[in-house]
Amino acid sequence: MCRFAAWAGEPLPVAALFEAPHGLEAQAYRPRLLRSGHVNVDGSAFACWLDDGDGTPLRYATTRPPWSDANLLPLARRLRGRMIVAAVRSATPGQPGGEDAAAPFVAGRLAMAHNGWIEDLAGETGKRLSDALPAAAQTAVTVRTDSRLLFAHLLALDAEDPGLPADVLVERLAARIARMLREAGVRAQLNLAVADGGTAAAVRCSLGEPPNSLFVAEGTGALPGGALIASEPLDDDPAWQEVPDGGVVVIAPGRRPVLRAADLEVD
Repeated sequence: MCRFAAWAGEPLPVAALFEAPHGLEAQAYRPRLLRSGHVNVDGSAFACWLDDGDGTPLRYATTRPPWSDANLLPLARRLRGRMIVAAVRSATPGQPGGEDAAAPFVAGRLAMAHNGWIEDLAGETGKRLSDALPAAAQTAVTVRTDSRLLFAHLLALDAEDPGLPADVLVERLAARIARMLREAGVRAQLNLAVADGGTAAAVRCSLGEPPNSLFVAEGTGALPGGALIASEPLDDDPAWQEVPDGGVVVIAPGRRPVLRAADLEVD
């Protein structure tokens, strides 16, 4: 089912999101709030906006869990960013593996992670989602997974109206996909995180299923100096607040998190 986390604040080593007391490394083998599956060991990745004046994120991805990749944690301890998105993957049965299947995915200024699944991806629903993409966005579907299709739709939305902030994009993406899936009558889990280097935002959304968990914190004892979004808390600090079903949360360096209801009818 995957777990993701995002940071916005003072420069932080990427490894902090993996090595926090209940960080993504622990969530890979001992998640507390996973609704489906048991572990998240089918890949790990991160996207980090370095403090080097470049507005595009650096991405590292592996097919391995964090502890068994020789490079992920050593690199992540050296790399620091004001904005980071990281994730560990639990592959949906029947969907392919590989580094291209490990979120977050990046293109230009954007990064996206997905915690969830889409029913009937191999059937008419997957064809409907694919056929709705313009040709330019089809190239983002480097492997046929639900998350890669969602990322392609994100890039299509960004091309339609370039420069929209992450919270607007993630809300429009969830609304567009939810509309298509409601019309198809299928179930889905659509917790999505999008970051653009200036802001990071996540939406908690599901169709016909209880929603996956999503939390936000304005810094914690283990991770001070910024704001966090995560599929489940990265430590036991009481600062963590659960995002309600149908909510969207926005974080940015130097700003308090903003939590509001998502308009999942916009598109």
